[in-house]
Amino acid sequence: MKKTILFSLMLGVLLAVGFISCSSDDEDADARITLFNFTQPVLAIGIIDEAAKTITVNVPFATDLSSVMVEVVATEGATVTPDPTSPVDFSSLTVDFSVTVGSTTNTYTVTVIEGESQTFTITPNR
Repeated sequence: MKKTILFSLMLGVLLAVGFISCSSDDEDADARITLFNFTQPVLAIGIIDEAAKTITVNVPFATDLSSVMVEVVATEGATVTPDPTSPVDFSSLTVDFSVTVGSTTNTYTVTVIEGESQTFTITPNR
């Protein structure tokens, strides 16, 4: 009987130590954006500079940036703000996106670069 109680106690201590040492590593995971694209009103690929925490997106001249739909892939379990499932206003050409996993938050500055306007001269055939 004493051996059973001692064995149960030792097993309980080992399990407790195992659970404590295996606490959620997700809380310390790196909160990152791994993919960022525009999907509406134009398709455009974001270029991520992880070290600088910046994302650059090139779009054609005169693109309406007031209601842009984005595609964001972030660290598993992360919360992304602003909500990437809702339209985002990029009219100011920069928007900050925050990624949070557990107690870790990183902020990425997304900058939109508009292409230059094209001027064409049309001359009639004579």
